[in-house]
Amino acid sequence: MYHNVKHLMVPIKPIEPAQVAWIERTAQLVVAYSTELHGECPSLQELDSFFIQTAAELVWTSTGGKPCWSDLDVEEYIAMHSQSGGEWQGNAALTLVTFLRWMVDCGHLERALATAAIARLDKHVDEWLRSLGFGALCSPNVLAALPN
Repeated sequence: MYHNVKHLMVPIKPIEPAQVAWIERTAQLVVAYSTELHGECPSLQELDSFFIQTAAELVWTSTGGKPCWSDLDVEEYIAMHSQSGGEWQGNAALTLVTFLRWMVDCGHLERALATAAIARLDKHVDEWLRSLGFGALCSPNVLAALPN
C-alpha cells in the first residue's frame, strides 16, 4: 500500500477516505518520480518522500480537505523546513519544485495550477544556490533551459 517507502509506512491516521486517497495518490507519484530520477535508491526515495509528503499534508490541511497543489503555501512549506537549517530548506525547495515540474511534464498536474508555486519555489532554490556559491547556475539563461 505504501510502496516500501519508509516515510510513508509510518501509520497515518486519516480523518476520512478522501485523505487516504490523497496520501496514497501522492505516495504513488513520489515513487514514480523518485524512481525515474534516482533509480532504486532507498535513501533518496525516503528523502523525496519526506519533503513531498510534508507538502502534501500541508496542502491537505490548508485546503480543508479539498487538496490542489496550486494552493500550496510555499512560504509555510519553507518555514517548516527552515528549523533544520538552510541546507534542508534548500533541499526541500529543490525537491518539491522538481517534483511539480515532473508532474506537469508527465501530465499529472496542469501547468496553470503549478506555475505560481514553481515560481515561488524557484526563488528559494535560487537563493539557496547563491548562498552555496553557485550563483552562475541562477542566471535567467540557465533557469530558462530547465524543463517545465
